[in-house]
Amino acid sequence: MAWSRHVAPPIAQTSPSALLTLMRRQGVDSLDQLQPWMQPSMTQIDFLAGFSPQPADLIIEKSTPSLFIGTPADLCLRARGIETLVMAGVATDIGVEFTVRHALALGYFAVVVEDAVGSYSEAANQLGLAFLRSVVPVVRSGELLAAWNADEQSSTSEENLT
Repeated sequence: MAWSRHVAPPIAQTSPSALLTLMRRQGVDSLDQLQPWMQPSMTQIDFLAGFSPQPADLIIEKSTPSLFIGTPADLCLRARGIETLVMAGVATDIGVEFTVRHALALGYFAVVVEDAVGSYSEAANQLGLAFLRSVVPVVRSGELLAAWNADEQSSTSEENLT
C-alpha cells in the first residue's frame, strides 16, 4: 500500500503562490503574520489514529497538492507494479483532484472512494467530486470492498482449479 503525507516547506522556502494560499487560509494580510504550517514536527502531518502505514508500506512525502510533483511517486509506484490508484484523503477539490489528474496523464487508472475523501467545506468536497465523476469512477467504500472480495474469491477459485 502507498500513503502520502503533505509536509510543507518552511515559510522562507515557500513559493509566492503557496504563500498567498496560506495567507488566505490563515486569514492574514502580511507575510510576517503567517504561522508555520504542516512542518515535520507538527501533529498536522500525523496520520489519523487507525490509519497508520504498516512497515512495508510506501510513504511518499509531498509539498504540493499533487502526489507526483517533486516526488519519486511515479518511479516508486511503477517499481512495485502499481497501475491503479484508489484515492482517499483530503482535500477532494485540491490534493485528490490534482493527484488524479496527474495519475491519468501518467497512464494510471484511478478510482476515488467517495465516502473516504473530504475537503475544508462540503461545497468544496462536492465541487471536487463533481469534477472527478467526469473523469474516473467514484465509488462508495462498500462497493469497492465488494469488488475486491469478489475478485479475491474469483482468484481463489481459479487457484483451486489448477
